[in-house]
Amino acid sequence: MANSPISCPLPRIRLAFSQLTYEQRKIYVRVVYQMKLHKDKYLVGSQSSFALYDIFQQIHSSSRNSMLHGTSAFPPQHKALLWLYESDQLYIAAVDGPNMDPPITAEQSCFAQPYWKWDDGWCSADNSWSYMLKTDVFWDSDLFGDTTPAPSSYKITNGYFRSGQTWKMYQNICAPGNTYCDNELKRLFNPSALTISKNSIKSYFNYCNYSTFLGFLHGGMHGMIHNFIAFAMQNTATAAMDPLFWMHHANIDRFYHMWIDCCGHETVPASELTNNCPQYAAINPIGSGIPKKDPYPPQNAWSVDIDSILNLYASSTSVTFIPQSQWPTIRDMWSMGEIGQNGWCGLYYRYGPDSFVDEISCPDTNWRLVNYNA
Repeated sequence: MANSPISCPLPRIRLAFSQLTYEQRKIYVRVVYQMKLHKDKYLVGSQSSFALYDIFQQIHSSSRNSMLHGTSAFPPQHKALLWLYESDQLYIAAVDGPNMDPPITAEQSCFAQPYWKWDDGWCSADNSWSYMLKTDVFWDSDLFGDTTPAPSSYKITNGYFRSGQTWKMYQNICAPGNTYCDNELKRLFNPSALTISKNSIKSYFNYCNYSTFLGFLHGGMHGMIHNFIAFAMQNTATAAMDPLFWMHHANIDRFYHMWIDCCGHETVPASELTNNCPQYAAINPIGSGIPKKDPYPPQNAWSVDIDSILNLYASSTSVTFIPQSQWPTIRDMWSMGEIGQNGWCGLYYRYGPDSFVDEISCPDTNWRLVNYNA
């Protein structure tokens, strides 16, 4: 993980994108864009330079990482990846920020990864997600782009990631049902994919057994939004090419910690976790199916035990900023950090004030991980 020359206060407080000012939202988007322009020799043993943003996409799509989808390692794996991504954003803001136009100041370079609070997109009047496409500041045409991509091509036509800009995906993405391919960002916004009601989402926070909640988190809330955006987002191998990926997964991480908080699990020390407890269960795969296996010899069933190491390969090698000796275990990812014991790679963050906690019925309403500083 790159070391920022600026020391930012802890814990990092992650807020909804809609809770930020326009200037804060713009700084975040500009830093993401800059990650695409910032190149270095990030792959161990390689003399080739790659965009920092692309390295994170390759970590997510690597066969040794993508196979953790559909297993109980899914939330802790993405938690680790989000922390790295967030940390390298701070590095880019501090190192490149002073030379950007306009400059990003030292004060502006300390921020946390915002999340897309798409759960605010529910319209109770007609029991649909119609607000998701209408009212969210997420779809500011100056930043992420609006919800009206070009007809037939589905290219994003406005914002920082619009067609024709220097920000391009590093491999081709084809449109569904035809052979239209290029390196431009495309989104479908398919409302028929939004099949889970907000009431269903709220009900699952009362299922305090990990194995029950996990299936809904992964296949329900997580999968629904990937299918809604479609194109790159609809495939594990390409999903992280779309900047919406990180915003969506920050929201999934928020839901994961809201569940932990809601059930009172956050008071359980990491040292007490086992492979079959309410807080974690070693499941491979989620639901029925063939167990996920290591794609390389000896191709044993993938280990998702509490002390299994979360692979952070990019392609088939390691990356320079997080050597294999520093890869975390699933147990390492249980905590969100505390003062004096910040955890893996300094991990220490919380989710800020959150109106959603007033909509769900919880066994434990003493909020410690979410609704922080409310």
